[in-house]
Parts: sequence; C-alpha cells; structure tokens
Amino acid sequence: MMRSNLSFFYASLYAAAVQMDMMQSTTYLTESVEMQRNKYEAIRLINEELAKGSDFPDAVIFAVLCLVNIENDDVSRDQLEKDKDSPFKIPPLAMQW
Repeated sequence: MMRSNLSFFYASLYAAAVQMDMMQSTTYLTESVEMQRNKYEAIRLINEELAKGSDFPDAVIFAVLCLVNIENDDVSRDQLEKDKDSPFKIPPLAMQW
C-alpha cells in the first residue's frame, strides 16, 4: 500500500533532500527545481486525497507527517539562529540522535 501511494513517495523524496542538505549545511538540493516540484506534487496529491472524503490511505498521513516534520525542523533552525548569542549552549544536534 505504501509503495503505491505517490503522495508519500514525493513527500519522502523531498524529506530526504532536506535531510541531506541539513547534514551538509547547504540548501543546494532543496532549492533545486526538481525538489520543489516534488514538494508541490506531494501537496497537490495530499489535497486530492483529502478532498475525496474521510476514508484515505495511511500513506497520506505519513506524507503529511513528512512535510510537517520538515517545517518543524525549519522552525527549530530559526530558533537556534536567534539563540546563538545566548550564554546557554545546547549540545550539537547530531549528538542527540
């Protein structure tokens, strides 16, 4: 079921690109036309599934979670930029996992 859902496929492609960019401290992949297309295609397909009604596949929920997690990471990164002048230092994010 997961393998046949395109919204989850496109969302996971975009999430993987964001993760790669975060590990390399760049925005090369996420700003590319192909990855932006994957993100917008995932959103379009999610909207189509949600418009059908209340009975949608679990893969659509996973696709939404992929995209929401990316936005949550962006907020966390913005907060880190604001707090970099703080005397309190958090441990490196890579060490938390």
